[in-house]
Amino acid sequence: SKGNATKNDKKPGKKDCAPGTPSVEQCRRWQESLENVLQDPKGEAHFLRFLKKEFCAENFEFWKEVKNLKKKSPQGEKLKKEVKSIYDSYIGEQASKQINVNGKLKQAIRESVDEPSLGMFDDAQKFVVQLMRDGPYRRFIDEDNLQQIMSGHG
Repeated sequence: SKGNATKNDKKPGKKDCAPGTPSVEQCRRWQESLENVLQDPKGEAHFLRFLKKEFCAENFEFWKEVKNLKKKSPQGEKLKKEVKSIYDSYIGEQASKQINVNGKLKQAIRESVDEPSLGMFDDAQKFVVQLMRDGPYRRFIDEDNLQQIMSGHG
């Protein structure tokens, strides 16, 4: 049967398997705004795959980690530890997945690391969403790319 996912398509334990084929309706919604992509787990998964193919997944991964941090809402030492981890991965001089935010923003975040708050990455998060919207999002919602995704080759 074409396009109908069955229950056994999802094998347990396979984390990086295909995110599943979106409906035409879902793809239309994704074309309306980047927010629609980011609010849809399937959209999120396909967008990340697309970004990895373009070698520019770090902005998304930063956005996602900050989103998860806010959801978990840790306090005290746990917050410090998680903030430091995000800082070391995406913002610090030695960051392996350094995101492209300006010096002023980096400085503000650096100064907050020792006394962190859940909102300390907000401006950087908005900034990377704008970068994604201006760049890879445009290519992601291209008809050809969405056709590929809907035919299961995305």
